[in-house]
Amino acid sequence: MQDEKLCQVCQATFDRGDSFDAGFDPISVPIRHPDRATLRRELKGGDDKVEPSVWDVKFDCFEYNMSFPKRGIFLIFDQENFDYGLQQRIGSKLDRIVLEETAIKLGFTPKVCHDYTKDNIYAELRKVSQMNHSQYDCFACAILTHGEENELVYAKDDSMKLKTLISRVSATECPSLAGKPKLFFVQACRGKEISQPARCNTACLKRKQVQSDSIPVVVSEETPKIPAEADILVAYSTQPGQVSVRNEYTGSVFVQTVCAALKQRGGELELVQLLTRVNRNIALTFQTNIECSPKFDKKKQMPSIVSQLTAELYFRPKNIVS
Repeated sequence: MQDEKLCQVCQATFDRGDSFDAGFDPISVPIRHPDRATLRRELKGGDDKVEPSVWDVKFDCFEYNMSFPKRGIFLIFDQENFDYGLQQRIGSKLDRIVLEETAIKLGFTPKVCHDYTKDNIYAELRKVSQMNHSQYDCFACAILTHGEENELVYAKDDSMKLKTLISRVSATECPSLAGKPKLFFVQACRGKEISQPARCNTACLKRKQVQSDSIPVVVSEETPKIPAEADILVAYSTQPGQVSVRNEYTGSVFVQTVCAALKQRGGELELVQLLTRVNRNIALTFQTNIECSPKFDKKKQMPSIVSQLTAELYFRPKNIVS
């Protein structure tokens, strides 16, 4: 039976709660990067009227420039203990360790912020916004904590709006990060609901070729303006309204799988593509195993990607000059 192949897990607690086994087995698909002439021929199909003129726009950078001298800062907010009755997040240390290892492997300069108060977190992000990031590729931040509906996450002493945290490094608040990727990875519950398992017709999982529609003309200016919210990606561990899983012995299925994927394929796969494979891996191979609590036993978890990135992002190895 297919169900027997699903991960079996012991002992779970939720962020609001949780559990897992996060072996990352990406589906190997050859990555092709055809030149523009090839793309024109494939999309054009012999009809001059559907020439994809977007490829000829002057500001047609479809890939972020990741060739600055340094990769960037990676903040890791690990909220394990709380002052006001919330359960200790046992096992979060394992996520913090693997995130720090992954950040270093990708070339980031990690900074771990353990059990910060609300004011401490705001102050840390204010420091980041006041820095000069002109020599950095991007900025990244992981938030490991308890959470609730309406995008609430918890510091050691109080709750915060996730939107407020993210806005501290927007293009208006941090001009030197304008046009550069700003990445957030959030391991926290987003409500109290539990994802229920459902049968899937395997035919819908087969790969198939998809033809592209014609691409509209893009008009650019010499110095283009961008929205303040551009170039931000938030990878959530779960869907709005649902709990997120963490195991006290192995960490969280989301963080562990994301880190395994980034370390194995971060230099090869585009980030959104990589996170989509993380979604697939967790969706198909993970379920809770909490026999002592039928309500939470044999349940699922579905991560969520919210991307406002405006180009493709690859973590190719940097050539560090000593």
